[in-house]
Amino acid sequence: MSTTLYRRELRAIARGFWSGVWSQDQFFDLMYSTIDRGLTKAWSDGARQVGIAPDEISNAEQIALATIIFREYSYVGRLAGFILENPKGVKGSLSKIYVRLEVWINRYLDTKNQAKVAAEKDPKLMWNLGRTKDNCETCQKLAGKVKRASYWDSYVMPQQPPNPNLACGGWKCGCTLDPTDEPMSRGRMPNVP
Repeated sequence: MSTTLYRRELRAIARGFWSGVWSQDQFFDLMYSTIDRGLTKAWSDGARQVGIAPDEISNAEQIALATIIFREYSYVGRLAGFILENPKGVKGSLSKIYVRLEVWINRYLDTKNQAKVAAEKDPKLMWNLGRTKDNCETCQKLAGKVKRASYWDSYVMPQQPPNPNLACGGWKCGCTLDPTDEPMSRGRMPNVP
């Protein structure tokens, strides 16, 4: 879905309700479905633009998206009321509805932008071994693993001596967390001391 397709779908739903093709219940169902699909796609597209695949979206980002969607749901009743106040047969009433829908359509771009900002604040990082003679057992297990920055922050970080989560204690750790476009690591992460 794109902004153009989202506009087309919202206009078709509004036009159907305005012309009597859809009942009010059908209008609500169609609007909720289109909002959910459209804004979820907008979020996925925005995150993908900064290297985050749809299945890599964090819990915090899923909550942010759900908040956006539910907020849009809360405005459907007002839109229905506006359409009922501008019934078919009143000159220019459909164009008034389309003008009002542009605010809804802008939410698509807003959602996409919010996804980009959220994803950029929590990038994917790969654990890379340091250039030391002997990397500890923990660092070797973590080498090549890819997770979001927030995950690493809550799980284990390189260095930070004394670091009880690294066998080396972090004292001589030269490992780094570097931005990557590689897919996120799946499965259980290794146990850390």
